[in-house]
Amino acid sequence: MAAPPDLSPAPPPPFPVTSCGRQCSDRDRRPRCMTAVYEVEDAPGRAPVVVVLTALPLEYAAVSAYLEDLRPCAHRAGTLFELGTVPGTAWRVALAEIGTGAQGAAVITERAAALFRPRAVLFVGVAGGLREDIAVGDVVVATKVHAYQGGRESDEGFQARPSGYLAPHHLEQRVRRLHRTGSWVGLLPAAARKRPPRVHLEPIAAGDVVLRSVSSALARRLRGSYNDAVAVETEGAGVVHAAHLNHALSALIVRGISDRVDGGERTADAADARPMASRQAAARHAAALAVALVRELALEPAPDALPGGLSDDLAGGLSDPYGDPAGHRPGDRLGYAGRTPSALATAGGGDSGVENGNGGGAGTEGGSRPRVLLGGESYVLHEETREEHHSADGSLIERQSLALRGEGPRACYVWLRQVTAVRDTLGARDARQALAQERDVLPALGERVPGLPRLDRYVPGRAPVLTVVWPRQEVTGHPCETLAAAFDADGRPLDPWRRFRLFTGLAALCDTLAGLHELGFSHRRLGPAGIVVLGGGPTATRFALRDLGLACRVPAAGDTAAGESADVHRLAVVCARLVTGRPAPGTSSPLPHSLPHALPRVLRRALAADPAERPHIRTLQAALRRAAHEDLG
Repeated sequence: MAAPPDLSPAPPPPFPVTSCGRQCSDRDRRPRCMTAVYEVEDAPGRAPVVVVLTALPLEYAAVSAYLEDLRPCAHRAGTLFELGTVPGTAWRVALAEIGTGAQGAAVITERAAALFRPRAVLFVGVAGGLREDIAVGDVVVATKVHAYQGGRESDEGFQARPSGYLAPHHLEQRVRRLHRTGSWVGLLPAAARKRPPRVHLEPIAAGDVVLRSVSSALARRLRGSYNDAVAVETEGAGVVHAAHLNHALSALIVRGISDRVDGGERTADAADARPMASRQAAARHAAALAVALVRELALEPAPDALPGGLSDDLAGGLSDPYGDPAGHRPGDRLGYAGRTPSALATAGGGDSGVENGNGGGAGTEGGSRPRVLLGGESYVLHEETREEHHSADGSLIERQSLALRGEGPRACYVWLRQVTAVRDTLGARDARQALAQERDVLPALGERVPGLPRLDRYVPGRAPVLTVVWPRQEVTGHPCETLAAAFDADGRPLDPWRRFRLFTGLAALCDTLAGLHELGFSHRRLGPAGIVVLGGGPTATRFALRDLGLACRVPAAGDTAAGESADVHRLAVVCARLVTGRPAPGTSSPLPHSLPHALPRVLRRALAADPAERPHIRTLQAALRRAAHEDLG
């Protein structure tokens, strides 16, 4: 029998330098920085994308401060984007600094649309104010963009022939809601929250002319022909025009006012010298509103993103606060419930196949549960736990289900996962390799880390299958439930005794996560359905992980954030729901005053948007233990 892989730290092997200029290394000798030039169909595409463009370094820095796991991704023409994730959501943001000017902005918008197929494009930056009632530091969201340079010059003078672009209605409505509720203010720097800037949904003027005078011909033209414009800038017209030409891609301009044209400071375009403090503040305010808007967007699949996926009428409202891919609906008890995916594909060669309930052979258990043959073994799938996810580019299908393997005394429950490569792309290859690597590392990890699943078997092939043992209940012999069953269907918080037992068990589960972190792994897909309830001891409920999540998946450009902070955040979301009775997709869900005082402060830090503000997993563990005992004290 082959020895388990050595997981002890070792000097990294040499790797070729990638386009980011760094040397990369990994246990399985795959580069982790993933800075290769992606073709459209090779982009990993496991989560929806919003493109955010900026003109200046300070604007770029303001937006990137709200993102985590930023990784370079280059267009084949040389434009460099960085893909990051919005903490607490499934959204990816493709961020770029493109310089000033409408022509360049239009070209980069087209490249971003081709590379990422985004749900929306936002241009975020600073601008000059045109009205006295728009204060420096306020944020203007353009309801209309006037491209003011079009016109006709004759002996009678200049006659304007403007072009105008209206803001997408659905984006405008979400901004109005953010403004109305004030929920975006929580993303502002602490100093700005005391007197938050105002949000103005008004038209703006855009053109490639630097305005430095209130009495120039351009200033008079803006007042005469575009008197509804409240700000002036240089890139917006290019962005919205390119978006308009690209299947009506949604585009929105978000600008912080850094100075005014009619007083005090003089207006210039983004390249001019402005007082640094006001420019930085304006950029931060615009970035906060833009990121809040991304968090507000619904996660419905794009029309061409999920071949054979959810229908349009089911797509809305399926966002998962625990970070699972769009297209999964949390179930009531074991795993997920909802739509029934197609049967698992054949894996491993000619001895594998799928049998329907009406077919011959083994048939189905009870006449309703499908039976599949994989690697010569028969599996009965549990319909209520089956889930299926298609990659956005259609190259990959991931299926998983609770299943009963075999019959009679040798029968056992397993968690079955299959990866089917529809096309040979970077994302599909990575998913297959990750499943094989999980097969390799699980035995060794299980010897060193408590609470991990036990490897059952692995069936290789173009549609490989990995199964791990699913524990049974000691008394009934039924498969153990997941933590999803602990949540009250009516949204009521748990009573103190159940909370004590669950908190004590989750504190013990922190040992599992900490063990993974110490060996360089992170789960990155932790949620109630991924935590198996093993049973209850005299003082605690015991938990184990359903699988390794994304621990063996290369954190490719735009993938879920890697590292300890991602697991801390997701476990904190679970804890917050246990005590409030409601999902907690971000930091806005209030924690009850009755909660023991040892926990709220740590939970709020763990739910922070900035990964650097989140505590160590051991800190969260200690807070859970203290809260459990104070609850009963």
